[in-house]
Amino acid sequence: MLSKKLKFRIGADPEIIMETNGTRLSASAMHDVTKCKTRIQAGQIGDDAGDIIELRPKAEYHVSKLIKNFRSLFEHMGKKLSQFEWKTTSFLAPAGGHIHVEFPTEFTKPDYFVNIKPNETLAQEYTACESKPPKLLHLIHQYLAFYLPIRISENLESQKARKGKYGYGKVQDFRYDRHPNKNGSSSYALELRAPSTEWLTTPKVMRAILAYIACIHNQFLYHKDPLVQFPELKTDVPRLVDYLEDWPHHPIFVKKNMTNIMKAIKTFELYPTFRKEIKFLFNTKAMIEEKEKANYDISKGWNLESPEPSLEDLTNQDKTAELLKKINQGYIEQSDFPVLTFNDDYRITELAQELTKRIFAFKWRLKNKYVLFGLRKEQKELTVCNSKLDVLIGSTELTNNTDLRNLTHTTFKKMYERFQQKDAFYIGIPYELRKGKRALNRFLDIIHFLENKLSSNKEKLTIVTNLSSADYITNLEKERTKECVESFSPNHSTTTFQ
Repeated sequence: MLSKKLKFRIGADPEIIMETNGTRLSASAMHDVTKCKTRIQAGQIGDDAGDIIELRPKAEYHVSKLIKNFRSLFEHMGKKLSQFEWKTTSFLAPAGGHIHVEFPTEFTKPDYFVNIKPNETLAQEYTACESKPPKLLHLIHQYLAFYLPIRISENLESQKARKGKYGYGKVQDFRYDRHPNKNGSSSYALELRAPSTEWLTTPKVMRAILAYIACIHNQFLYHKDPLVQFPELKTDVPRLVDYLEDWPHHPIFVKKNMTNIMKAIKTFELYPTFRKEIKFLFNTKAMIEEKEKANYDISKGWNLESPEPSLEDLTNQDKTAELLKKINQGYIEQSDFPVLTFNDDYRITELAQELTKRIFAFKWRLKNKYVLFGLRKEQKELTVCNSKLDVLIGSTELTNNTDLRNLTHTTFKKMYERFQQKDAFYIGIPYELRKGKRALNRFLDIIHFLENKLSSNKEKLTIVTNLSSADYITNLEKERTKECVESFSPNHSTTTFQ
């Protein structure tokens, strides 16, 4: 029963990494381009130092209402930003899933916060007064004792990246904040800074984490100390921190501790209320699989992905122009936007910008990465290679022309060495095609074809020859190429590959 009213408010200010094909996007740039409103009734959509999107939903006395606020923020973002992945991992940048739990008025007496400064990290405070810690530090000890289910449900490699690469996500990272109220009084809240943003990945995972935090916070504040009731859970803080930080190397601790935590949780006041959600959290394998199924992508986990535009839509100038009124076109035209990689050959920048505009206009999420560049005048065929220099499209001229084949090989090898984009399609566009009136439509045609027929650089559906060898194609590969080309060419006035 997530709708049960709590005795305290619960809130959060988690961070989201906006990505496209493994490239991180600036949060402030997203706001500038999409004109996405930063404040709605359910809360705020901000950014942390301009780089990472930070959500600030309105805090609530009900877990269900907080989740509803998150959904409203996600749906608002989905109207503008569903063409990108909203990642909850920390491989490209640290993503903190900070959760705030309020202290009601009766818990704001001086002895609760002695020696603690508002808005300061509490990681080192416990050691200074461990013999007789203030109540807040003992509360943190309780949180650490019950933190294991959250810790082991997170992606281990992402955990390592967030902590080792950026120095964030340490289990003892807590803050307490003082917030002024409209009536002149102040509210206090404990901020749990150790969780990653993974708990936002799907509604099911969010329910599990927030229900668990609400359940244990309620018990810590209003009931007998669980570390006294269940002494088997009491471990000195430094050793407990070591176990939690390096849990994969302490399997006996993990197994024993998970059993003891569940034994204690079942006696907590709110366990019957949140039984279903808490049981899911303790099923670590199911938690991880739930997030993996969504590829750690909030927009996928909450079903906010946009439908893919048709080729007719992409080449419809009037429709595109109408949709572009909703975004800041000038920003795209003036910036090197990281959606695509390209050089400054004749008209290449123009084509890249036109594709970027359609990505925003139609909220089109590309499946593949692309590197765009021009070919020399003697190279007449549009040619597509992968990062291994396998020719996927454009082999006709190469088969019987050794000089041209060597030139093409050299060109693509240079582009790969320059841009170093693995798992990308390298698209060489002939000069004659670039200068033609139908250059844009033909370019959009090939991108749409690659998105629909070659969903991954690794799927060699149309390999013609490997430029790094002199071997020719087999009959089977010829047939596959023919089928692929025929599915692409009819009904379109576009580049012919045979």
